[in-house]
Amino acid sequence: MGIVLQILGGIVLLIVALGVAAWLWLRWQIGRMKKLAKMMGGPVAPVRIHLEPVSEAVWRDPRQVERMAEEFAAAGFSRAGTYRLREVSEVVMAPFVAADGMAYGLITEHPMAGVFAEVVQSSADGHMLTISQAKVTDQSPPPPHKTVIRRTGASVTELLSEYEAHRLPPPIAPHTAAGFPAAFEAAYHRDMTWAYEHGPLKGMNVEQISDLIGEDPDPETYRLLKQQNPLDYPDELEHRLRQTFLKQSGMSALEWDEMRDHIVLVHDRLSSDDLADMLADEVDDEEIYTIAEKHARDSARDTFQQMVDRLNLSDRLDFLAHVDDPLPCDVYRFRVRV
Repeated sequence: MGIVLQILGGIVLLIVALGVAAWLWLRWQIGRMKKLAKMMGGPVAPVRIHLEPVSEAVWRDPRQVERMAEEFAAAGFSRAGTYRLREVSEVVMAPFVAADGMAYGLITEHPMAGVFAEVVQSSADGHMLTISQAKVTDQSPPPPHKTVIRRTGASVTELLSEYEAHRLPPPIAPHTAAGFPAAFEAAYHRDMTWAYEHGPLKGMNVEQISDLIGEDPDPETYRLLKQQNPLDYPDELEHRLRQTFLKQSGMSALEWDEMRDHIVLVHDRLSSDDLADMLADEVDDEEIYTIAEKHARDSARDTFQQMVDRLNLSDRLDFLAHVDDPLPCDVYRFRVRV
């Protein structure tokens, strides 16, 4: 996210300083991000994925897949089909089930990470062990419900030796061919929800990324991000503030219905232009934008007070309450003109 924000904030400076070269560089960077977005199924990784069985998978590196499959088979693992991700069709998976039904083996071909193998075991209480040879650059700690052992470059046989040395204590969840798709989808959803709520992806502003590269996130991921980071999403922030005020005021549904369209929420996440646009529906005076421009560097509350004083709005506004969740905000109401 840091790179994205740097690009957003530095576009003008880059173009001014480097001219055409900067613009070409920027377009190249955005092009790379668009390709990555298509590989992930959106501008950010989706919070939920779906496996779809395929009768014949076209592997980009069939020889490596065959070598890995032979090692799993030699260790008593049986093939459990082939799957693609609905959201990212380039991702192909071949799962295997251990002879004792206590673990899965998995061969994955990914457009960015290539072909890699893993051994996965889940306990009945939800803890998961993953032993992987995948090449990754992200060294963020795993979620608390997961133990990850990375053995980049190891063979499948070496991964299985690590598995034998680090088996989870019983009871172990059942590992079956029929149950693999649901188990994988549930594990992915749990990991990604944690990553967005508590892990390395917390605080990501998907709207900025979407606007930059022109790709929309899937609706479920977008809802989760807005719920977790309401201050970064104006519509979600307004919804939360209105809900807090409604709960705090104790007014009836009828009272709320009569005033909801005339409520003004003033907080320091608003710009002076935001305030002017918000008041323009109630105030038919172009001076409001002159005031906004003059006080663009002031806080929203100070600018709002200047607008009230300069445009003589005090006789039309009622201060209703101050709320603090999810941030400090003053709540006003415009009186309905009869």
